[in-house]
Amino acid sequence: MVYNGSLARQTLAVTGLQSKVALASTGALVLYALALGLRWPGLGFLLPLDLEPDAVWAVLAKDLAAGIAPAGEHATAYPNVVPYLAHALRQLCTTGAPQTWNEHLMEAAAPAFYPRVIAALASAGAASFTYLMARRFVGVRWAFFAGLLCATSLFLTQYSVQGRPHALLATTCAACAWSGLRVLERGRWLDAAIHIAACLAGVLILQSALLACGVLPVVQLLRRGGRRGVAQVLALAASVALAVKLAWPKAPWESGTAHLEVKLQFDGSNVINMVRWFYAADPLLSLLCSVACLLLLKRWIDAFAARPAALAPSARALVVGSAFLPLGLTFATFHMGYPRFFVPLVPLAALLAAWLLARWMRTEMAGARVLSTLVALLTLGVSASASARFAWLRTQQSTLDVAAEWIERTIPPDQVIAFVPAAELGLRYDAADVERMDQEFKMREALFWLRYLAQHKPEPSLRAGRRVRLIPRLALQGPLQLEQWVALGTRPNWLVLWGSIDTVAGPGSHLLSGELAAGSEYALELPSLLDARRRPAAMSYDDLGEGPLETWKRLWSAQRLGPVVRVLQAK
Repeated sequence: MVYNGSLARQTLAVTGLQSKVALASTGALVLYALALGLRWPGLGFLLPLDLEPDAVWAVLAKDLAAGIAPAGEHATAYPNVVPYLAHALRQLCTTGAPQTWNEHLMEAAAPAFYPRVIAALASAGAASFTYLMARRFVGVRWAFFAGLLCATSLFLTQYSVQGRPHALLATTCAACAWSGLRVLERGRWLDAAIHIAACLAGVLILQSALLACGVLPVVQLLRRGGRRGVAQVLALAASVALAVKLAWPKAPWESGTAHLEVKLQFDGSNVINMVRWFYAADPLLSLLCSVACLLLLKRWIDAFAARPAALAPSARALVVGSAFLPLGLTFATFHMGYPRFFVPLVPLAALLAAWLLARWMRTEMAGARVLSTLVALLTLGVSASASARFAWLRTQQSTLDVAAEWIERTIPPDQVIAFVPAAELGLRYDAADVERMDQEFKMREALFWLRYLAQHKPEPSLRAGRRVRLIPRLALQGPLQLEQWVALGTRPNWLVLWGSIDTVAGPGSHLLSGELAAGSEYALELPSLLDARRRPAAMSYDDLGEGPLETWKRLWSAQRLGPVVRVLQAK
């Protein structure tokens, strides 16, 4: 028998490649499962009573369920692909008409719940793509560490359980960076097609994803890809242009596309905000990322001083930077911004943190291996415990749930309850009151429960109807006068207010005045937690805290999520 060395080497190469692919796939799947496990519990928290800010997807999904095509200001805020997917998923999962009271609440919450399902499923992929991307820079173990940081990031998790697009952009940006690295290494059409698909996914989710579509041109410039490279870039441009034409409600240069707006005046305020928001949610990850950035800056300064030509970063670093930095720098130029704008940068922060610790482990400093391992474990422990605590809070009764149970037990059904139309209680309202409010007041589109009761009219036998009134919208501009209630036909016996101590100070505050305030007293007060000055405070969507210590205290002292609920008895 003649030994064929060439065949043996080819067999070993194929076996080694299969092992690498299996290891990468297994690691990506494990990270995806972990990330989804931190997002799925309590995904319907506060629904359908108190929706997240900018609940555009929920409103559009509700319209689609009613057979109404997307229109109005909500239809022009984001691309409308996700509401259609949420509507299709809802139809697929619906098993029959609701029968019990909880089933009615779930049915009313469905238009807001299924966009959250899509957000959770898609955003969990950010951890997997971060791991696959980091394998090109650090070893497999540290790449897995980067994926764990992304999976457990409280900053990313906070927005991954909301029906808003920004957490999904973290996945598409990481996918663009990973697939761009594959094109850089191989240049094949298959890898380019994967990259184009990642870019299209981002563009169909949020307008600002267009800023991450410059990866492939950068790759082809670095590769000097020739005709194939030009063809791949043209294919990307044509695909993105078609997606923008078909899926975007407005062109980038039209009004209403603030997610893509670049303001020429740079005052640096959002750079400070970005750092503050990152440190508030993920302090140790942010610290490692900051040290890594300073170390890279020092290396580039030293390299430029020694040999200016050596200043250019590596090709792989340029590819990853082109996926994240245009978006981050653009939002940093905004005169004002919100934390969710910077959520897509979490995979990049995780990569930099893993790179720093991997480099530290390779140094000759005594105990470097042990210290870097301890820092990694501490960072993961803090991040994972915070995200797990947030997941646990989502599974508990909210302040709105507890208030509704208290009202059921305490307040007679024939007494009138009034509330500001900023949140709702899961009560069975009197049918005549609901019909009148639906006709006399233009209900906010986000008032899902009142809308559901007005449109579907569940059987009154499910629960005794409550007499309710909405506080007139004009009353929010000043004190509530007794005359305003006379116009509604009755004076309320009970008044339900939501808000922090700064907006609802009690009887005699800007929400109450005159005869209505005289003699009123609190019968119930339900905060999520008490703040540093022992005042009632709320915690729900965007209010985890302004600093790491405050976030940690709020997260671990809170017993439930939801707005501060105050029930006053008008005597």
